[in-house]
Amino acid sequence: MCVGPCISKEKYEVKLDFYNKFISNNKKYHDHFSFKRNKIFFDLRSFIIDQILKARIPKSNISHIMKDTFANKSLFFSHRRSVAKLEKDYGRNLSIITKSD
Repeated sequence: MCVGPCISKEKYEVKLDFYNKFISNNKKYHDHFSFKRNKIFFDLRSFIIDQILKARIPKSNISHIMKDTFANKSLFFSHRRSVAKLEKDYGRNLSIITKSD
């Protein structure tokens, strides 16, 4: 199992309603958020890993592509980055998920 590139927790700012809806499903999801200077940030990677582990996939079977889609403009499009920088378009990313036996 590989967790691919995604936005970093330092750049994934969310609103209070997102946080509230998210933790209403499970109070333990609070652990995937941080609070800095009256802002809320979501750790997408840690949430994905948590879900993989809940699916009983051993941690030793999880690999990572540690690339931040927000920070790496030359490698990835990012809607959040484009909006933050007032760019006209943000391009598109495509992920392909496969399963092999």
